[in-house]
Amino acid sequence: MDISFYQKRFDYVSNIFPLYSLSQLLYVNPSVNFNGLSPDDDISFVPMETIDEINGLIRDKRVTKVSNAKGFIRFADNDLLWSKLPPCMQNGKSAIARNLINGYGCGSREFYVLRPKENNILIEYVHYLLRDKRALESAKNIFGGSAGQQRVSISYLKSIKIPLPPLEVQKEIVTLYNKAQNERIENNNKANKILESIDEYLLASLNVEIPTIKKKEVNFKLDIADVIGNRLDVSYYRDRFNLKSSTYDNKQLSDIVYLNPSVNVKHLDKDDKISFIPMENINEVYGEINENVDMTVSQMKRFTKFEEGDLLWTKISPCMQNGKTAIARNLTNGIGCGSTEFYVLRPINKDIISVDYIYCILRIHKVLEAAQSSFVGLAGQQRVPSGYIMSLSIPIPPIAKQIEISSHVVEMKNKVKQLQQKGSELIEEAQQKIEEILLM
Repeated sequence: MDISFYQKRFDYVSNIFPLYSLSQLLYVNPSVNFNGLSPDDDISFVPMETIDEINGLIRDKRVTKVSNAKGFIRFADNDLLWSKLPPCMQNGKSAIARNLINGYGCGSREFYVLRPKENNILIEYVHYLLRDKRALESAKNIFGGSAGQQRVSISYLKSIKIPLPPLEVQKEIVTLYNKAQNERIENNNKANKILESIDEYLLASLNVEIPTIKKKEVNFKLDIADVIGNRLDVSYYRDRFNLKSSTYDNKQLSDIVYLNPSVNVKHLDKDDKISFIPMENINEVYGEINENVDMTVSQMKRFTKFEEGDLLWTKISPCMQNGKTAIARNLTNGIGCGSTEFYVLRPINKDIISVDYIYCILRIHKVLEAAQSSFVGLAGQQRVPSGYIMSLSIPIPPIAKQIEISSHVVEMKNKVKQLQQKGSELIEEAQQKIEEILLM
């Protein structure tokens, strides 16, 4: 018994075009023999991370030898690669393999490879249908395998039903979608340029020249405790990174903010609601909290506590480098709690330092890169020590200048959101038109 056939599923329905299962129209994981190639010939290599999940494209194709293809899934030019593994599948990790070296490639075994059996169906049309959120959500509902090893079964993929319109209709659908997709990519490129320019704006506004970060290798011949007579915090003995301004005075964060300050909840009852913010609820692109989830005061004991207007700065890798930083706002009853991997920063004197300004500074990419050099802990569990972040020296312009700077950064982010929202709307409009064609 394959339980996928007994669970809630999504199949396409058309009022005019006949329906076929994918197995009737496509080969799944067809045989690839690298015909005409020798073991030393080059082919393309496509690992999962090279698939752009937003646009459904291969960002970069790497090179390997035919002799290295053993153990990987094989494919040819114009085959569709579709991820069967969560969360890659739900996120849209699928792409058509094009312009492969010598016409062939290999890649992650977590791909299913799809290829039309005949010339009555376009692989671009199939790709569009299999990227539909409803199809992906349905596939998620039928994952098989144990936790951590779940996959979309090949039997389920083969059983998905899709309409088969004439080739000219398929071409019309692909053209509609590609036009919207290209416009969205153009908007996203503009948005990315704005995001990349934020750091440049901040540094120019503060007259800061970023120093070159030097990496040194140090070999200790003796136990360091025997040399200095106390515990060593390596973060203090590395090359210090600071944002030195030629216009404004600099101060260490320890002089202007409290680290993990106390949070008073005495005015609340144990059953009163507060906000809960787990790590995944912070949008790393915008540096904003996506959603506040309510919990009670009595449940907050084992979490990091904070108040309205506090800055949450992630100390663990890779979340720190990815920019998971946000200001806690619109908290239920003004109180929140969340991941123990947050440092909480609160201005000592709000007339001298703005939390929005500190937020902007602590999201500068060079600051995050420098903080990475201070990591302590085992691989996979590395963190920025509190001493390092609190000893960071930053420029302190007048409060009015801080507000001007942070307000301009907000304007830049709003432009980014508008561009990305417009791109999403273009895709939705195209999808509506396509659905009308299939259901007419």
